[in-house]
Amino acid sequence: MSEAEKTTETEVTSSPAEEAAPVEEKTAETAVKPKKKKGKIILCVILIVLALIVVGIGIAIASVMLTKRPAAKTAEEYAAGYQGAVITVTDNGSVEIKPGTGVEDRKTGIIFYVGAEIEPEAYIPLLAPLSEQGYSCFIPKMPGNVATFKAGEAGKIIDANTGIGTWYLAGHSLGGFTAAGYAKDHTDKIKGLIFIAAYAGTDISGTDLKLLSIYGDTDTVLNKERYNAALSWNPASFEEHIIAGGNHAQFGDYGEQPGDTAATISAEDQRAQAVAFILTWLAA
Repeated sequence: MSEAEKTTETEVTSSPAEEAAPVEEKTAETAVKPKKKKGKIILCVILIVLALIVVGIGIAIASVMLTKRPAAKTAEEYAAGYQGAVITVTDNGSVEIKPGTGVEDRKTGIIFYVGAEIEPEAYIPLLAPLSEQGYSCFIPKMPGNVATFKAGEAGKIIDANTGIGTWYLAGHSLGGFTAAGYAKDHTDKIKGLIFIAAYAGTDISGTDLKLLSIYGDTDTVLNKERYNAALSWNPASFEEHIIAGGNHAQFGDYGEQPGDTAATISAEDQRAQAVAFILTWLAA
């Protein structure tokens, strides 16, 4: 082989362009891989953050749903003390208290929204005496025993009890606050409101709703500043009764409540006074 041929062969096999090409491809691959890796890391971080948010929301909901203030007795135990009322617990946990045998049915219903986290049964001692006087009382079971989760539950009760012609909506604490909002939007169905240690969270002054407010003078759960500020939102029919020695918790039967002050009268006395005020108001 001639020197020229050898030189040509060497130039062909060791062409700089061909040798550089693989180096350029490897460099390009190396540049792409870090970008892909960085993108995966960002995606993983986003997914972790979203998972933590979902878990946090789940824990918050669970804490509300599982926390409650149980009634001191069962519905059956309460029923033994009220011969003039028929007490029933429905399949979904709601409580219905209707006039018993021999009691004239007034065809008037009272729907009662529970205070925060309080079981419906805890209000049987307050409402059963009303049923013994002819009023049908309904305490809907709320998710987590918090009325704001199902503020429209009153409408379902009204629709299911067509034999009742007159309806009142009542509530304890947060239950009363919630009841006001529903009543304002349904004055065609609701004749009046009964606040038990509660106040309106919306302006109902322009409505024809009757309004009765009852609370105890040792109650330190009820926010008096907000209660007084909401007085201007009450309709002209507003009637107020303050029970001397009564507190927040004794309107129900679920024990002491954090933040409340001890009452100086018995729970039985406090509820009896409240019942008397309600009966007089209903009859007016």
